[in-house]
Amino acid sequence: MSEHDPEAEVPAIDWTETAQKLADARLSDTKIHEPLRPEPGNTDQAYELQMAMIEAVGKKVVGWKVGATNPAAQLALGAKEPFVGPIFEDLCSESPCDVPSPTDALRVTEAEFAFRLGTDLPPRGAAYGMDEVSRAIESVHPAVEIVNKRLLPPASEAINWVIADGGANHAFVYGKGTKDLASVDLSSHTVRVQVNGTHRAEGSAANVMGSPVMVLAWLATHLSNRGIGLKAGDWVSTGLTTPVFSTAIGDEVIADFGQLGNVTLKLV
Repeated sequence: MSEHDPEAEVPAIDWTETAQKLADARLSDTKIHEPLRPEPGNTDQAYELQMAMIEAVGKKVVGWKVGATNPAAQLALGAKEPFVGPIFEDLCSESPCDVPSPTDALRVTEAEFAFRLGTDLPPRGAAYGMDEVSRAIESVHPAVEIVNKRLLPPASEAINWVIADGGANHAFVYGKGTKDLASVDLSSHTVRVQVNGTHRAEGSAANVMGSPVMVLAWLATHLSNRGIGLKAGDWVSTGLTTPVFSTAIGDEVIADFGQLGNVTLKLV
């Protein structure tokens, strides 16, 4: 009797059509109203579809955003761990700036700590630790991510579709930051956000896995396990520090990171 290999009977999924629809919706700033098939049945398939979407978009990826970096966010999404999405070069801007946003966009506005890497963190067999990834950081920056979803409920609320949709990201705005990492307490640093001059939200670096550096270590290990790795010059945005809130077109947002500086943007 010949040996039975169950995996040999499972054909690879062709994500081309689904990935192209996700890419087209992203490029045209529109929503997808019809169910997409095939759909990712687990996180591995969701990341396969995400990579196919990135290829279909055809734009340079300059880093990665990490979402669901606290238990409450993971519970809301039905996720067991954080998730990852690409930061595309054309939607990566320095503060102050205008951020174009479609009228029907979600516009969840997230104040986040971001890193710019100075050295590579390549794929390897062992997990990355906090000390090692700390040495790879070139600078730390105040940042704001604007979240938008190309899918409608219920798909837009499912973790596998959030991953496939690039982590539901739209725009990434960063402040000047500092290379003096020792001067910034990345375990408890406070962040305050104003919208149109009115206090809107407050949070802490501790809300993202206890420290943004822990998020970076998780990301480096996650990408390494997928054979991708991080490169010098990459941006890493480490997750929402405040309670969730949305903004509207015309809103002026100032995310105050204290000694680290501000991020100022207007949604247009």
